[in-house]
This record gives sequence, C-alpha cells and structure tokens, in this order.
Amino acid sequence: MNDIKICTSQECSITCVPNIFIDRYMHNANGEFVKIYLYLLRALSQRNGNISISQIADKLELTENDVRRSLLYWEKKNLLHLEYDNSGSISCINVISPEDERQTSSTQLKSTDFEATENISAPEPVAPKTQGMDLDGMARFKETEEGSEILFISERYMGHPLGLNEINTIYLWYEELHFSADLIEYLVEYCVEKGHCSIYYMNKVALNWIEEGIDTVEKAKQTTNIHCQSHYSVMKAMGIQGRSLVKSEVAYIDKWVSTYGFTLDIINEACGRTIQSTGKASFKYADSILSKWHDNGIHHLEDISRLDEAHEQTVASQKAANSSGNKAKVTNSRFHNFEQREYSDEFYEDLERRMRAKN
Repeated sequence: MNDIKICTSQECSITCVPNIFIDRYMHNANGEFVKIYLYLLRALSQRNGNISISQIADKLELTENDVRRSLLYWEKKNLLHLEYDNSGSISCINVISPEDERQTSSTQLKSTDFEATENISAPEPVAPKTQGMDLDGMARFKETEEGSEILFISERYMGHPLGLNEINTIYLWYEELHFSADLIEYLVEYCVEKGHCSIYYMNKVALNWIEEGIDTVEKAKQTTNIHCQSHYSVMKAMGIQGRSLVKSEVAYIDKWVSTYGFTLDIINEACGRTIQSTGKASFKYADSILSKWHDNGIHHLEDISRLDEAHEQTVASQKAANSSGNKAKVTNSRFHNFEQREYSDEFYEDLERRMRAKN
C-alpha cells in the first residue's frame, strides 16, 4: 500500500492537543476515532513525514476500515482534509487546527451542502420516486448532526451525491429498522467494498441483517467475517483462482453455513471429495454430499468416518449377497440340471477285464 503524506501548517515539536478539541469534539466522538486523531497529531511531530493506513491500523490494533471511517468522520468535523490520487486512495491528510475549522475552504463538503446536491442527478437503477416518502421526516433527519453525518459518510463511500431515493432508504434504516449511525456506516462500507454501490443491494443486506438479529456493528462484523472466511476457504478447497464467486456459488455456501450449520472442516471435506470424484469445482456435486450428510445428522468429521464405515459395510454385504446369488444361478443352470449315475464294484471289475483283453 502506498504511503500517505501527512502535513500541516502548524509547528509540531511536541504532541500538542488543543483544548478546544477536548472541550468541543472529544466527548461526542467514538473512542477509536479519538485514538486515531491523537495518533495523527503524534505523527506530525515527524514533520511532513509519511504514514499509511495499515501502519495506523497495526499501531492501534484496529482494522484498516476503522481507520478510514475515522478519517472520514474527522473530515466531516472539518478537522482534516483528505486528498485522493487517481485510483481513489487517500494520498494526503491535511490536519486542520480546531481554531481554524470555521475557516476551512469551500472544497470540503459540509452538511449544508446536501441542500445544494440533493437535486443533482446521479445514476440509479430506477428513477427516484417520492410516493410513500416521508419528506418532512427526511428533512428533519438531514438537519440533525447524526443524520447529516450518516449521509455525508455514505456519500463519500458511494462516490456520488446522494439521490432522493438513496437518502430516503438510509433514513428508513435509521427510523424504521432502528439502525445506529455506526451500523449504517458499516453497512454502506461493507457493501461498497464488495463492489455493490446500489442502494437496492444495500437495502437487501439491511433486511437480511434484521432477519438474522444483527443490530450492532460487532454482530455485523462477526457475521461478515464468517462469510468472508467461508468463501475464501471454499475457493481454496475447490482450487478456484483468478475469479470471484458467482451468485449461485455464494448461495450454496450460505446454505451450507447458515442453513445446515456446517463448520468449515466439514465443508472443505466435501469440496475435496468433489474434486477427487469430478475433477472440477462442482458446487452442485458438493451440495449433494453435504445434503446427504445433513440428512444423516453429521456434525463432526468423526461422524463422517462412521458414516463411511457403515456405507462400506453395506457395500460389502451387497457384494457378498450378489456373489451367493450368482453361485446359486450357476448350480441350477441347464448344464448341471441332471442326476448323476451310480456304478457298482462289479461294473468297474468287468470294465477293467475288457480293457486288459483289448491290450
């Protein structure tokens, strides 16, 4: 990952935390966000040095996504200004003094800018419809500090000004699904990282989370990590390289993990047997194996061994039965269906005399 330049106009011979930051900003901020902001101030002691997202994450034992969310949060508060390279990666972090935050340049997007950008057309699968929208509720939502922050961060992740339908959907997550600001931000971040920027896809994920009882960021991270681990593990077991899983393949994996409740070692065993039997990554064949194991109450690898032994015994019994049946058929064939003759001792003696006389 490329290094990010960090710079400021302030003289930083020591790590100095302005009182206004403590008095005005710190008490409302997430603890992880505060840690990252303080670390940035510390990094400034090495004037105009370089730093990276991964370095910050490793130092503070956070994820890189946590670091990015924090940077976006402080940019929203006008304490940072982020610059991006052509690939969309952060290339520079400008730290702004809290005393000067009211004088930040117009290049930074503020919460009031939503009024100006709301009517800007953005590509969406279907044109926004106002029918059924609570326009008054949306307006009040945008005016709150938490609501404007959610919309700002969502807009930055999605990479375009939010349309009316997108704002309404996010508002419904907050108002009707009772998602917290952190959970909404993580939802948008997770979907965008998976390559899905559509608000319709995000809404499906949100509804799935409701069905699965996911109502916190911690639960969401746990669930998404399980899915990521299972997808990677299956791809490795199936020998899939150079491509992503298609929708039907993901559906199979979700079925094995969520519906059947199989652990990865059992799923990998089925994938290995699939490759051995078919020579290719056949999810349909693997599903037939796992469906059979599910019907037989398999929960551990030891259960599979016992099922294999029982199957081998059944096959052996069938072979023995077939072998006995074949012998019986041979005995009763037309070549053996006659009575054997019985000869007396006199018959053999007479036969012997006749043979000697011929000689």
